[in-house]
Amino acid sequence: MKHRIFQKPTELAISFKILIPSGIVFLLFVYFSFFVMLPFVEKHLMKQQRQMLISTTTGIISLLDYLNANVQTGKMPEKEAKRRALAAIRNLRYGPNGENYFWIGEITGAVLFEPGQPDLAGTFLLECNEGKACRFYSDALTIAQGSGAGFIEHKWPSKGDPSRIVDKLSYVRLYEPWEWIVGTGLYMADVKSEIAFLTRKLLWLLIGVMVVSLVFCFYVYQQALTVEIKRQRAEKINQSLIDISNAVNTTFDLETLYGTIHHSLQNINDMKNFFVAIYEEEKDLIAFAYRQDELDNDLPTIEAVHRSGSPFARVIVTQAPVFATRKQILEWESRYGTRSKHIPMASFLGVPLQMKDKMIGVMAAADYFRDDQFDETDLNVFLSVSDQLAVAIERKQDELDLRRKYEQTECILRESEERLLQSERLAATGQLAAFIAHEINSPLQGVTSLLNVIRREYGNDANLVAHLNLIKGAFNSIRRTVKNLLDLNRPGKEKYQPIHLQEILRSTGALVRSFLKDHGVRLNLELAPDLPMIMGSPQQLSQVFMNLINNAVESMNMNPENIERRITIHAESDEDRLTIHVEDTGPGIPKEDMPRIFDAFFTKKRRMGMGVGLFICHRILEGHNGTIWVENQTDRGARFTIRLPIRHRGDIRKRG
Repeated sequence: MKHRIFQKPTELAISFKILIPSGIVFLLFVYFSFFVMLPFVEKHLMKQQRQMLISTTTGIISLLDYLNANVQTGKMPEKEAKRRALAAIRNLRYGPNGENYFWIGEITGAVLFEPGQPDLAGTFLLECNEGKACRFYSDALTIAQGSGAGFIEHKWPSKGDPSRIVDKLSYVRLYEPWEWIVGTGLYMADVKSEIAFLTRKLLWLLIGVMVVSLVFCFYVYQQALTVEIKRQRAEKINQSLIDISNAVNTTFDLETLYGTIHHSLQNINDMKNFFVAIYEEEKDLIAFAYRQDELDNDLPTIEAVHRSGSPFARVIVTQAPVFATRKQILEWESRYGTRSKHIPMASFLGVPLQMKDKMIGVMAAADYFRDDQFDETDLNVFLSVSDQLAVAIERKQDELDLRRKYEQTECILRESEERLLQSERLAATGQLAAFIAHEINSPLQGVTSLLNVIRREYGNDANLVAHLNLIKGAFNSIRRTVKNLLDLNRPGKEKYQPIHLQEILRSTGALVRSFLKDHGVRLNLELAPDLPMIMGSPQQLSQVFMNLINNAVESMNMNPENIERRITIHAESDEDRLTIHVEDTGPGIPKEDMPRIFDAFFTKKRRMGMGVGLFICHRILEGHNGTIWVENQTDRGARFTIRLPIRHRGDIRKRG
């Protein structure tokens, strides 16, 4: 479906942006063609015609020089040479149609021959008192007696109609040895005809350019309009996704959240019919938690989902988005022998609400009258929103689970007075876990969903995808950290795997690179090249080093005048264990705090911190059969020392 969300002023603005520059360019082209190019061509053409007259006359002069040379050498008398010259020149013609000729006169004013005016032959034009021929020959004699050669613009009888007088350009040249005047000329009408021909070609070219320009302008206008439509829709989509993300992070009532999401999606598409359905896998049914249906809001629960022809059931069964038309919906209902009481939907768009591999529901929209209501853009938006909505639903379930666990913990504490201090710590940790799950997990899922949108839109950019993967890995690490914090109260241990500690340290360093740069801290990794593998949890160990780095930065920030801010991580191995030292250049740890530094909720930070970072590090390393202790360095700063076994539960052996 094409979503027409722009207004007439936008179309008008685009028209002006395209048509005005195009019109200016076209007018400049017209001006250049007719007022610059055409006069230049006309001037150049006249120059060529003048040069042509000079060249042809020069050829006649060369002929006369040849005959005169024969006279000078005694090969023929002068009279015979002149006779031959007149005979040869009389019949010479040139031009496209052979209409141009030469005439010969004497310096005395006698005309020897004039092919254009045969009756002038043998006359003395200087004796006439009127007529254009008299004036022309008078000018010719003046030029011959003066400069010896030159051009004359004059009037002359037309070659086709002697009674009509037209413009002509002639060139005359004196042949001094015989005192002859050699002349030739061309009619200006021929030149103007050639110019007119060029003008017509230019006009047709101009018309062609105008047609092509109009077609191009129309094409550019359509493309610009399409881009503007997409841009405006993209802005609305981005704003809606931001609004939905904010709502997911700030709205704790699911019913209110469903309504907010529906309202935000309506800014993108006219979604009068919107549904959020929850799937109960144990009972194999779909119950509607939110529904806005323009025909009937009383939608019944869908039972026996895997035997239902409902489009909602198709989303659950296929675990994939569903685009459906009325024809497809009727086919499904016929195949499974079910029939809805409603008018069949003309178009349906549904996406799964899914967490990990578990289906928890369906988010859908429908239209009863249009079969082209939704497109691929709507699907992508739905997929982005469904991720956030699934997080919100899971968050609500986690809150209920945490509440039940908290109640169970209280029950246990009331029934037993034993290992008491530890129980209180575990209960407090459960509260902290609930707080962290609520305050961190929700905005984290919103950002993760927006990262997925960026990945889908700019997936072709390999560098961007690499950075997005790094960011997403950090977010996943935070999510697992929250989960591990919740697991502090639960029995059991995370499954361990063979790992290279240097890879953990390098990846952790990459994650905190920007953080350290903002605080002016340099991280030095001094890792032995042959560190053996150990069994452990990459995420948990990364969390240990992340906490130690954060504490070191906070310690160094306590003294703003501390110029040298450096964290050094040194790792080496002996026969049985890995030893890692984490050193900083801060003020160190007060002696009175040393005995309690790894206790839960022990902190002297005023602005932030709950006092569980080092406690969690201690618990994680205990789970890895490792140890951690701290001491102040001789000069300044603290040094945390971690030791981990190379052989762990017999799963991995020392290299070599």
